[in-house]
This record gives sequence, C-alpha cells and structure tokens, in this order.
Amino acid sequence: MRLVVNGPTGTGRRARLAHIIVAGKTGTTQNPHGRDHAWFIAFAPFNHPEVAIAVMVENGGYGGSVAAPIAHDMLQLYFNKNPVRTESGRIAMKKEKTEIP
Repeated sequence: MRLVVNGPTGTGRRARLAHIIVAGKTGTTQNPHGRDHAWFIAFAPFNHPEVAIAVMVENGGYGGSVAAPIAHDMLQLYFNKNPVRTESGRIAMKKEKTEIP
C-alpha cells in the first residue's frame, strides 16, 4: 500500500504528501447504469498510523484520478493546522517563518 502512493508508477500518487508517508489503495467499481464509481482508502503516517480515510465518489470514474486527490486534501487538512488554498483551489502547506532572536 505504501508503493501505491509513493512508488513511481503507483495509482494513488495523487494522495502523496511531502513530509508524511501515506499508504493507500485505489479502486474503481463498475457501474452498469453509468460512469464507474471511484474509491480510495488510505492511512498515515505509514510507520505509526494515526488517521485512516475512505473516499467514495459515485460516478466519479477512476479512484487514482478522482478519489485520491480528495484524500490528499483531507490528509493535508488533518496534518496541517493552517492550510492555505492556492489559486487553483488546492490545499497547500503554509510556509512558516522562523525568527531567530
């Protein structure tokens, strides 16, 4: 599950965080009545999990391209006390300034 998110060809790469190792699994459920359903499950940090997430998007398409980015944003909010939204609406890490006396 670690390589699904952190491996070079993992289908959950869009859930990757910069400083925390996330593990996850993508999935796509066939829908005979329309577009497939997308899902992604994850936990983090990999070595000492403290949070688990499940994302299901009805008629969303593929888990890696639709559900994993949602999980990324949720994990970013969980681990970042002061999230910042970029112009595109994505969540970004807030840059902290450290003052040295």
